[in-house]
Amino acid sequence: MSTTEEIKKALHIEEVDFSDPKTRLIICIKRHITLENGNVVELDNGHFGLIAAHSTGIAFNAWDNVFESCLQWFPEYPNIKFNDKYTSEQFNKWRMFSFRKLLLEVNSDKEFENIKEKLIRDEIPFRLCGESAFGNAEVGIIIFPITQEDTPKYLKFLKTYK
Repeated sequence: MSTTEEIKKALHIEEVDFSDPKTRLIICIKRHITLENGNVVELDNGHFGLIAAHSTGIAFNAWDNVFESCLQWFPEYPNIKFNDKYTSEQFNKWRMFSFRKLLLEVNSDKEFENIKEKLIRDEIPFRLCGESAFGNAEVGIIIFPITQEDTPKYLKFLKTYK
């Protein structure tokens, strides 16, 4: 069996397009995290790495057709549905032929909330990442892989996380 045939069989698809979709999984990570007691802490490099890794895992749980059910991390966003605009097939194409990720820095809780509201408004699928070390605070937004051209302006103004 050829590699192409193996891919088609594994993903349950008819055709395989090997072109690079030039899509990126966008992960917006808070630089400063407000704890339940009101204290604000700066995210350290170790937790930044964990959040980036966990966010990629959350994306796979949410959109990879191998995992049919999505983990619902935050009950205030139950069952956000986006009809026909994005598919698990598009996610698989990103996974196999691009796998690019873009990590963006969010500087405030207000900016973080605004991004979530705009993504909902624009019907762009996303999931949230929480971190138990910070009292399960929301620390990351994971956005379905999209091209640079399709990336909304409000995300283009964020700095790359360094």
